[in-house]
Amino acid sequence: MMQEPILDAAVRLLERRGPAFTMEELATEAGVSRATVYRRVSSRDDLARQLRARGVEPGPAMGGSTHERILAAVRAVIDEHQLSFTIEDVAREAGVGPVTIYRRFGDREGLLRAYLSRTSPRALAAEQLSDLEAPMEPTLRAFVGSVLRFAHEHPGLLRIALFDDGAALEQLRRLRRGSRGTFVRLVAYFEGQIERGRLRPVDPRRLATVLVGMLLGSSLVSRRLSLVHEDDHADAEGSGIEEQATMLVSLLLHGAAVPEEERA
Repeated sequence: MMQEPILDAAVRLLERRGPAFTMEELATEAGVSRATVYRRVSSRDDLARQLRARGVEPGPAMGGSTHERILAAVRAVIDEHQLSFTIEDVAREAGVGPVTIYRRFGDREGLLRAYLSRTSPRALAAEQLSDLEAPMEPTLRAFVGSVLRFAHEHPGLLRIALFDDGAALEQLRRLRRGSRGTFVRLVAYFEGQIERGRLRPVDPRRLATVLVGMLLGSSLVSRRLSLVHEDDHADAEGSGIEEQATMLVSLLLHGAAVPEEERA
């Protein structure tokens, strides 16, 4: 049956990406047209049902609550189209009617606001960086780990933030206006640690820039190398994040060179 290669492809995508893959990606993985996918699997709900009948649990984002499916669909269409998507694109991906999205979120901007509010690392960063008296190294490891996880799980947003200098970036800025950004919180954290004598008296903004550059560069290079070399290294698949965070924070705070007095 034609369903079998499609379901096999869905299982492979679940293992690699989790449940937020698009129907276009499913068609490519299965080696069939998107129209064929929709003839055999009428919606994401239907795909989740067929996978469960096979004994595979796709997770709530694929066949769970309507609200969660819609937000998962936003992530999928952003990964594919960045911000050049319509309500109809999201509705097809979520397996719902456009009217359902309008009723729940008001309009496209309301949908994006809800998605950004759910996915943004800002609230978590505010919590992680708020205690200036807590030990610095584990605090920074937790912060870096959360940003690396965000970068891995939301590559579409990451590409916009780093590489777009047009309408898409301006739209993100407008939607986030009024909330204190993660970078600003990191600068304030470093400033507080410098005042407490835990860090050398350097420019806290430069220090924050170095750390953010290291962690985003590490995330992007790992992803690119995995594509170029068809590598299934742990970092490329989102695991190994704690080890990566530990290494980056250690490099920032201690460097990589062994002090001369400690060399054999």
